[in-house]
Amino acid sequence: MFIETSAKTGDGVEEAFLETARRIFSNIQDGSLDLNAAESGVQHKPSPVLSSTNANGRQDGSGNRSDCQC
Repeated sequence: MFIETSAKTGDGVEEAFLETARRIFSNIQDGSLDLNAAESGVQHKPSPVLSSTNANGRQDGSGNRSDCQC
């Protein structure tokens, strides 16, 4: 893969990252990359459980924010 980019202006940088991510994802889906094989260079790490801050400014440990609009 070759994508021309500019460190000075940033042109093409986002495209390069997105295309790289697309290709990695595609290779995982088609079985070319095995997330369980250390030699694949791809590591899956589960997201940590985040504790949130409640209305009193204290962490409630639930991972849910009371002010979340989602």
